[in-house]
Amino acid sequence: MTKVSFAKIGAASTAPEAPASTTVEAPASVSQPAAPQPVVAPVENLPVAAASSAPAVVGSNDVLDNDGIDAGDVKLPRLKLLQGTSDKELLAKFGFGSLLLKDDVVLAKAAQDNSPALTGRMVFVRLISKTYTERVARYGDPSMFARSLQEVDELGGTTDWRLSKENRNSGSNKSWFQVNANCLVLVEKPAPAGDDHFPFEAAGRLYCPSLYSVKSFAYDRFFTVVATAKVTGELRKDGNTSRFIEYTPRIEAGKGNAEFAVPSVKFGDVTSPELRALAAQF
Repeated sequence: MTKVSFAKIGAASTAPEAPASTTVEAPASVSQPAAPQPVVAPVENLPVAAASSAPAVVGSNDVLDNDGIDAGDVKLPRLKLLQGTSDKELLAKFGFGSLLLKDDVVLAKAAQDNSPALTGRMVFVRLISKTYTERVARYGDPSMFARSLQEVDELGGTTDWRLSKENRNSGSNKSWFQVNANCLVLVEKPAPAGDDHFPFEAAGRLYCPSLYSVKSFAYDRFFTVVATAKVTGELRKDGNTSRFIEYTPRIEAGKGNAEFAVPSVKFGDVTSPELRALAAQF
């Protein structure tokens, strides 16, 4: 098997076209909290498809092996937490509140009715980039897209809800841009899953490098938890990959009868040296 290292991810590359439209993560009837402020400086030169369920192209054009494979040829799968507005076929097959890998493997699942919750394990490798999407009035409306805080400002927007037109008391005409954190994680194979999607082994367990993009409630419940732990908590001493993240989705109520799925994470066991060495390849 060809060995591919992702050590050069982040080198200069051509950015993708901004999407024509994006959608909010929670249902439109749910009121949104103020967008969290950036914790980690964004990496702006890495192409990430900000609003696509398809695998995203990751990397640069640096040649990584003798077969001519470069990092730009390698596509990593995305994780997807199913909402009430998600694909109907996926909802019927896997259920609301399921965290999916490749639209095929259930990594974690929210408790519903008589079904217990399923907790998945992963390690946070690093932040790839941040992108910024305008919060629109209606679900599915076209929205502006930016790759940096400078672009947000040039588009006449702000990432601070309090200073945007969404806050009726602000007197502002600025659009509110929500922050989207594009994260690289290593997800552990759950017991019922096959081995095909999990090509790497460490300490007797199988793993898959994946992209997890979070915004709105998911940003606050996932990325800010990790960022805080890196600066002041469990990850401060030994780094991002030193502890497992135990991920259990939860169903929360919004306005009216609306419900939405959000991540619920906590830090678990200390990771093995073998797993940390594997994560360092990416």
